[in-house]
Amino acid sequence: GDSDRDDGSEELSPTKKSRSSAKSKKSKGKKASIHCQMLCGAIEVLVCHIRSTIVHGQRTSSDSKAYKLKPPSSEHIKEVFTTLAHILEEGGVPPSSVNGRYCETVQDKAELRRAASVNLLRLCDANLKLEGTYLTPRTWHILSSSLVDSDKSVRSSIMEELASMYTSSGKFRSVGSAPLAPSLRFVSLVTLCADGDHGTTGAHSAANGNAANVGQRLSNRAKSSASQCIRNLRTTCQTARAQCRNEGRSSERKFETQWKRRLMPEYCVPYALHLLAFRQETASVAGALGGGDESDKN
Repeated sequence: GDSDRDDGSEELSPTKKSRSSAKSKKSKGKKASIHCQMLCGAIEVLVCHIRSTIVHGQRTSSDSKAYKLKPPSSEHIKEVFTTLAHILEEGGVPPSSVNGRYCETVQDKAELRRAASVNLLRLCDANLKLEGTYLTPRTWHILSSSLVDSDKSVRSSIMEELASMYTSSGKFRSVGSAPLAPSLRFVSLVTLCADGDHGTTGAHSAANGNAANVGQRLSNRAKSSASQCIRNLRTTCQTARAQCRNEGRSSERKFETQWKRRLMPEYCVPYALHLLAFRQETASVAGALGGGDESDKN
């Protein structure tokens, strides 16, 4: 009877179980708040303005009669890079304390991380020529963390965008006659696009740093796009080497000291090893970064 249940626990009735299940599903499917959507929209507008003014300037540079848009200042671009990286570093918290009060849910933070990571990657489009100046190694590390995000929508979006960068499609389509290859440190990011052992079940796996599983289709697309990018880079590298050899010794020396490390796809391997070595999931490094014992750092 009732006397047999002395632990204070109460078994849920079928009705309560169904209500609890419905409430759980409702919370999982909850959309981002209107304040969060407004912030994400502001990020989109901010980045689109930078991209459009730079592209417009490139297209009208040879036409003296064309109307020229005022390009954004270097300080402005730097501030946008810093702000987007800050949102990612803080786990989806807006830089403003006022906005932070309205974006406290898990859904809001995930949506802000998605918007920040995707748009930060778009600012690194090779056509814009901003990445070399404004994307510091630290910011590159912060951006790479989005590829092992615990939220499926964040990880899916950034992987889709990275695949487009590799193939010069979508937002990354060529402005000029020939597509520009991404920086080799972005090619190395494909190492973080591996999916776990559980496929599309939504579970997490240590195989990809407890990142949300996005399924083999998206993971394979990223790998295939990276392979295509590497083939194009190798062809470009071989063509550039042959051209420099024909131009003389000075050009060949310039290729060996400058262009080779930018074009030869094998040079993305050190970047990949660097990423893997400094991931938080790497035990020894995580202990050192977290202020572990001196014996762990040696």
